[in-house]
Amino acid sequence: MKTQMLWVPRSKNTKTGDIPQGYVGQTRKHVRDSCTGCPLQEDYCYYYKGSAQMAHGNMMKKNKEGKDYSITAAIKGSVRSANYIRAAVGGDPSVFTRQEVQGWRDEAMRAGFKGMIAYTHFPHTKGSHLKGLALASTESLAQADLLMDQGWLAAVTVPY
Repeated sequence: MKTQMLWVPRSKNTKTGDIPQGYVGQTRKHVRDSCTGCPLQEDYCYYYKGSAQMAHGNMMKKNKEGKDYSITAAIKGSVRSANYIRAAVGGDPSVFTRQEVQGWRDEAMRAGFKGMIAYTHFPHTKGSHLKGLALASTESLAQADLLMDQGWLAAVTVPY
């Protein structure tokens, strides 16, 4: 079964605001496989340590029952104040082709959004095809500087 992004129209995320968000995978295996090799996965990942994982689990169940978690439905149900969409709240978008990720961004832009926020922890390996579409998520300022020199936008993960 091919991995899908499950999209929701609204969010209570205090960092991003109330925007459409996508979660990688319609099964726990899909999301785990997308994160294989991530240095934050077990000890520091907010997804695996917080409520986002529980929300995703509920979505997986309802998805099996036929609920529509398409990006189109998420955009349609979003609040008018939303300016961006966020891909891969849980999981890494590296499991999707560049064309799939670009398609989400393009659909959001056609609907009037300013863009898409996405992060990959694998800018040098399995996520390298997402340069320009996703930010490189790094563990240090030195890594961020290096990646920005290589043309990436970068975000540094810091202790919270």
